[in-house]
Amino acid sequence: MSFISVVIPFFQKEKGILNKALISVFNQDISQDIEIVVVDDESPVDPWADIPVEIPDNISIKVVKQSNSGPGAARNTGLDSILATTKFIAFLDSDDEWRPAHLRNAIAALGENSDFYFSNHLEPDLAIDEFSRRGLLKISEHSRLDRGEDCYIFGRDMRDQIIRANIIETSTVVYRLSTLKNIRFLPEYRNAFEDHLFWLDAVTASREVVFSSRVECQYGRGVSIWRSVGLGSEYSFLQFVDQLKFIRLVEAKYLRTPTQAEALSKKRNEVRRSIVAELLHRVRRQMPVDWRLLGNILWHDPIMLVHGPRLVVSIALKRLA
Repeated sequence: MSFISVVIPFFQKEKGILNKALISVFNQDISQDIEIVVVDDESPVDPWADIPVEIPDNISIKVVKQSNSGPGAARNTGLDSILATTKFIAFLDSDDEWRPAHLRNAIAALGENSDFYFSNHLEPDLAIDEFSRRGLLKISEHSRLDRGEDCYIFGRDMRDQIIRANIIETSTVVYRLSTLKNIRFLPEYRNAFEDHLFWLDAVTASREVVFSSRVECQYGRGVSIWRSVGLGSEYSFLQFVDQLKFIRLVEAKYLRTPTQAEALSKKRNEVRRSIVAELLHRVRRQMPVDWRLLGNILWHDPIMLVHGPRLVVSIALKRLA
């Protein structure tokens, strides 16, 4: 039996990281049955080495192995492996930790009529919560629920929020399986925005989206392509490709308003500047350039050929100033 299934994609290079995530699930202050599905994405560290010997009576753990395919594909494998009795799905990345009230608050907020839940969280090494730090969500615009702790119905267009300024983070999400059982991640987005596309499909299919302003998750510093990519990274061009693919797909499938179009145009220009900065960084340091990936970038954004020279001059002048 399982009331909640927790899907954890696993790829880490250090022992002990998954152990902390699992302990945070063990410490949830609910009595319902919890199934934990750890998906080993060909991790260098064996997940079994991080699984505690003593497991609470209401919790079961299974490990599913797959060939290395990225976090989206790993979460899909986990979703395909859950028990048929599952009522709710929760995502937890293997380097993150939940606060004890997370699942209890999510279940209370979802009630009987809501289908998708997310909460506030803390980024690594930061003391200020993300809702406050980013200022993208105004609590006054949303109706407080009479259930859960500091929980609200999202009162605006959640798709618009995701497109313009996403505030949903994976390890804070809990949703009702019966309503969203067919939603999956697009595995070809291995390096960026596979989660945003999942959220767009999930909130579109949901009756209500609810959230809590309480911090319910502490993000960690394990293997994270998104957080670790900087100038000269081996993943930088891969991430640029996924970012441009994401923008094109949103424009084709989800775009509804001029404000959304403006936000996506801004995102595309930011990606273009990052691409030029990456190329200049590599040229100056005589680092190799993957011309195949660069060609893929230009295929997804051919106008880059027009904007590229101007951006080179702009970035060069800024660094000389």
